[in-house]
Amino acid sequence: MPHTSTVNDTNVFEIFPWSSNLETGIALIDAQHRKLVELLNRLAEQHIRGASAEEIGAILGELADYADYHFRSEEAIWAEAFADDARYREHVHTHEAFFARIRELQCGDQPFTTILEELFSFLTQWLAYHILDNDKRMAKAVIACGEGCSVAAAHRRADEEMSGATALLIHTVLSMYERLSSQALDLMREKHARLRAEAALSLSEARWKFLLEGSGEGLWEWNAAPASAHADLLQHLDEPGGRLHPDDLARVRTALAEALSAPSDTFSCQYRLLGENGATRWMRLRGKVIERCADGLATRLIGTRQDVTESELASHIVRFGHEMLFIADAGNRVIAVNPAFSALTGYPASACIGCDAGTLFADDWPAERHADIASALQHRGRWEGEVRYRRRDADPCTVFLTILRSDTADGELGQYVAIGYDITAYRASEAALRNVLDAVQAGTWQWQLDTATLQVDSHWQTILGRPADAATLSANVREALLHPDDRARSAALLAAHCRGEQARYECELRMHREGMGWIWVREQGRVSERDANGRAVRVAGILLDINEHKTHQQQLAFVAGHDPLTGLPNRSLLTERLEAQMATARDQRSMLALAYVDLDGFAAINARHGRSAGDQLLKVVTTRLRQRLGERAELARIGGDEFAVVLDGLACASDCRAPVHSLLDALAAPVTLGDLAVTLSGSIGVSLYPQDSAVDAEQLLRQADQAMYRAKLEGKNRFHLFDPEHDQSLRGQLASIEEIRGALARREFVLHFQPKVNMRSGTVLGFEALIRWQHPERGLLAPALFIPQIEAHPLSIAVGDWVLDAALTQLAGWRAAGLHTTVSVNIGSAQLQDPDFFNRLQKLLATHPQVDAAQLQLEILETGALEDIRHVCELIARCRTLGVSFALDDFGTGYSSLTYLKRLDADTIKIDQSFVRDMLDDAEHVAIIDSILGLARTFGRQPLAEGVETAEHARRLLDIGCDCGQGYGIARPMAAAYVGDWLAQWQRSRPDFIQG
Repeated sequence: MPHTSTVNDTNVFEIFPWSSNLETGIALIDAQHRKLVELLNRLAEQHIRGASAEEIGAILGELADYADYHFRSEEAIWAEAFADDARYREHVHTHEAFFARIRELQCGDQPFTTILEELFSFLTQWLAYHILDNDKRMAKAVIACGEGCSVAAAHRRADEEMSGATALLIHTVLSMYERLSSQALDLMREKHARLRAEAALSLSEARWKFLLEGSGEGLWEWNAAPASAHADLLQHLDEPGGRLHPDDLARVRTALAEALSAPSDTFSCQYRLLGENGATRWMRLRGKVIERCADGLATRLIGTRQDVTESELASHIVRFGHEMLFIADAGNRVIAVNPAFSALTGYPASACIGCDAGTLFADDWPAERHADIASALQHRGRWEGEVRYRRRDADPCTVFLTILRSDTADGELGQYVAIGYDITAYRASEAALRNVLDAVQAGTWQWQLDTATLQVDSHWQTILGRPADAATLSANVREALLHPDDRARSAALLAAHCRGEQARYECELRMHREGMGWIWVREQGRVSERDANGRAVRVAGILLDINEHKTHQQQLAFVAGHDPLTGLPNRSLLTERLEAQMATARDQRSMLALAYVDLDGFAAINARHGRSAGDQLLKVVTTRLRQRLGERAELARIGGDEFAVVLDGLACASDCRAPVHSLLDALAAPVTLGDLAVTLSGSIGVSLYPQDSAVDAEQLLRQADQAMYRAKLEGKNRFHLFDPEHDQSLRGQLASIEEIRGALARREFVLHFQPKVNMRSGTVLGFEALIRWQHPERGLLAPALFIPQIEAHPLSIAVGDWVLDAALTQLAGWRAAGLHTTVSVNIGSAQLQDPDFFNRLQKLLATHPQVDAAQLQLEILETGALEDIRHVCELIARCRTLGVSFALDDFGTGYSSLTYLKRLDADTIKIDQSFVRDMLDDAEHVAIIDSILGLARTFGRQPLAEGVETAEHARRLLDIGCDCGQGYGIARPMAAAYVGDWLAQWQRSRPDFIQG
């Protein structure tokens, strides 16, 4: 086994001869092993040549340095293949054990020669075993990993290759090295006794050359004159792409100065290199003076420079990272904590180190969990989960902790490393969210898109009538639970959100509930995780049961759009559907007819036989009309005894005659209501679409309504077709905007005043100012002939301001004449929406100081106020500060929402004349008026009825509790000059319905 080689032309024996059996198959590792073997052989040769203890110690140090360099190289290769593997950690521990044994031998108190003999024995045996077994086994595993094996498979393959004959060979070789190393040492001692001095010098020189050649960029050697060595070394610390950080210059200069001049031959310092792009690298510089001049100044140095950026960054992460970290030894005693741990718990490192790690847990942490953690670490080497830690001056905190077990090289337990982060706030938020979800009975779900799985909680299951346990379902299960008509819409909305087109996913859909059928639910969610390419991976959200709400909503929608007595669409829904049918007719170039049906004599039947009989009669009529029309035609009830029928798909106007005659026949047939037999007829007005001029659904309804009244005037029980040309000629009588503008400039407008009275007491409440046009050619024109032309035109604001000014002027004149009263003025939509209205009103009041602002009341249309309810509310509030009051005109023709009535701070509600006009014949109109009176009482408003045309209207209104009114039955609008005479006449002779 001893091997000879030539050194200085002299045959020598090697204590550790190299053999091909020692090769691992990894070139770099084999080259370094050869170097280690060579260093060991040369160390033995130096000992044989009689080197001193100091020299041997220096050579041994050099061997240790190279071993350290080799170990790092080796660990880097192993780490690249399996850094987290237990065998890798065991291998690293063998390196640590190597240095521990070297230090133990160096510090022993035995004679130097004895220590050296033991050292050689240890080195040869350790090196042989380390190479033949450990390194070869790891190398084979690395090679297997490189060929595509998993880590576990690679280890099995390596173990198989190292078993059997290979294991026997290793055992044999190790035994030979153990027996022959001492023999080789004796032979070397005898052979080289006379050459010790020369060989020691030669070996030292060769060793350093070897180190310099094998270390590459990490090693350096410097020769310089003593006077310039310091400056030259500083200059050469810079390198291409990086320069010495200015903040580190002073520290490095001090370290070099001490090494160059002080008795110590070694130095070490750390500094930063600042890159051109601002990046920083950490470097560690170590050096040794190997030659000094006669004055003791260093002239030759060698050393290493190592990039320690990664280790420095790792150190910063431990020291400054947000994650808490502590390390415990095999006895579970804390041996280290980082600042984040102390910041979280409030305990400094000094209070934690040395204590049992178990005592850090909070009192409310279950003791049995300790056993679970210990078992997991023993069998798997890892445990993670939530724990509760005590805090020094606060309530315990919740931490998500990962504990790793770290074993020694011989497989024994070494220490535990624990890393965690505070989730106390997260758990508190989660608990709060859970309480909210419980309160609203919401289920939660997480959809893992890449695996097509759905995690749901017990609430989700309960909503759908499934077993009340959390579960992981296939996405296909959810798909099967969805209503077929809702699947595509849900998928499209979810895809749009995942693509980032929508901020969240939200969809109302139907899902199947066990034992109940389809129910309405709402899904809401957001993407909670995306992959590196930005694709959605996970979506999380909630499921809400909205079935009751949706059903109620549908019921409300039906009620809002249908007549409660007959179930037919009401006027609002008819108008909506009629617009759609008109659009279809335009697209298909066809024609439709709208028939407006009014029952002749229905009011008399209702009054004679009661409302119940009237309701039954309306139901019978509805059934008959449906039977005559079939499913194709649209039938609606749009008033008390008024119906509308839409006949579409007509080729020409005459096509509507047959179905309209059929409707008249159906209405004329006798009706039996129990013992009561009644006979009806109908008056029908028909309007056609399309027409030469553009019309909308409301206009078409008004045309049919006008035609129906013509049918009644012509004798009833007939129909009349609306004539657009005749209607157009009437429109021609309307004034143009330019004519109206000229009339305003020429002061052709005048005001007439209609009294408003308390019909019970006879008190005159005031007057409503009504505009008229004193046309120079056509005479006095009603507002219907010119006001509609300017409703949407800025001219309406100017005309409205004229009315206000004229009304205030008249109030001032009356007051001067001794008449103190109030005047109400209608305010159009354009005036209401004009942002400068308040300022102009304020100026007008200021120009009439003799008029008290309380004498002026502004009437606003309910429909006009609803265009911008917020603005109108603010305007009313501002105008009230001036002292004026408000009335809500034509109430009941708009939305009549309770919310709007509450928000609009009007003093008076004026009941629209359409309800008052027909109240004597239509019980429903009476009911509407009665409802408005109830609202007025509830909200503290003064009701006033418009359209009191006869004394009978006044008496009927008084009977149901409406005291105030205006209309032709009280007085027609009059010029201001006649108001005084009318007041005198009113006081002398009042109508008989006045009770006061």
